[in-house]
Amino acid sequence: MNFLVHLTYLAPLLGGLIVLAGAPPRRTALGASILAAVVATIVFLGYDYHRGGYQFLSSVSLVPTWDLKILVGVDGLNATILFLTSIVGFAAVWLSPALVEGQRAYLACLLFIAAGAAGAFASLDLFFFYAFHELALIPTFLMIGIWGSGNRQAAAWKITLYLSTGSIILLVGLIGLYLLPAPD
Repeated sequence: MNFLVHLTYLAPLLGGLIVLAGAPPRRTALGASILAAVVATIVFLGYDYHRGGYQFLSSVSLVPTWDLKILVGVDGLNATILFLTSIVGFAAVWLSPALVEGQRAYLACLLFIAAGAAGAFASLDLFFFYAFHELALIPTFLMIGIWGSGNRQAAAWKITLYLSTGSIILLVGLIGLYLLPAPD
């Protein structure tokens, strides 16, 4: 059951890639978002609030020589936020306009944003928290710039400037934490 939390971000991430690869966009996006919502619901309902602490812990080693591994899990707050994120992701896909121009890219962007949000909320290590956070920013820029209304290009650049500034500050802080000497 510990692998379930990984599915909350992998389902929309892989769904977005499959949509971009040419699968039927609406059905694939709905399937990926439903899978993520069902899994997040199982995690939410399966969380033991009486026991508390982190549950559904899972670690997957990506680059063993660098000790790079993704550690995910949920506590009471994360379980709730992950559940709500998956419901919003599903609703965004389900209620997306069926005839939007560039539907394939539109739905892929929605899925990548959902994957980034779910991964950030489930991640228990700062590197992957940052990586998932950044994953959600690029499709946000694209969605505002391509499918926004009014002065959408200016709005896309402004939000990118604001979010990038915050990301750079966060990255500097993370590097600073990494460079700090270990406590005795």
